[in-house]
Amino acid sequence: MCGMMSRNGPGKRGVVTAASVLVAVLVIALLLVLPPIVRLENREVNAEELLAPAAVVSDSVPDVLVSEETFDLPGYSGTKVRRWQVGDRGVSLRIEVTKARNSFWGRKAWRNDDPANGYRGNFPHVTVARFSPAGADDAEKICVHGRYDECKISSFWLRFGQFLVLVSITDQSPEASHKDFAEGNLVTAVADYVRGKLNSQPD
Repeated sequence: MCGMMSRNGPGKRGVVTAASVLVAVLVIALLLVLPPIVRLENREVNAEELLAPAAVVSDSVPDVLVSEETFDLPGYSGTKVRRWQVGDRGVSLRIEVTKARNSFWGRKAWRNDDPANGYRGNFPHVTVARFSPAGADDAEKICVHGRYDECKISSFWLRFGQFLVLVSITDQSPEASHKDFAEGNLVTAVADYVRGKLNSQPD
């Protein structure tokens, strides 16, 4: 009987040791995973600073930008919006910037909060294409198609680390059209502006 006890004793200690090692491994894993989730980045930069001004985007549209408005997006804490009318052609240009807690949550929001999902709830024909503007970590173009298959809403959904940027050109009536806008130049100008602002910040 004593022999049996002596054989079981080390076995129990071995189980306890293995469990302790497992707990230690789990704690280390949590310490490695949690910092990207909980840490704050770019405390000094706010969303409004990344809203491109008219001077940055005016060369990419065929008419003067008028009726500028800058405001908080209702119901979305931390999202700033700048919007213009493009001349009298019934087209609006809108830029939204949202600041996530850090890059981890920025990536998650870029995937989960894709504006295309909202468009699909209201329009029958929405297409999405990925592209790579200089300086953006993720980017896609969303097209809401009209009667003649041209884009009646062109939206560009961009991510720069923890910052999400949505650039939208919207035809506000069936007769309006933005097909002569230099969309590529517009998105590049906005991307360059945002990346330039972020790069100018101290590490």
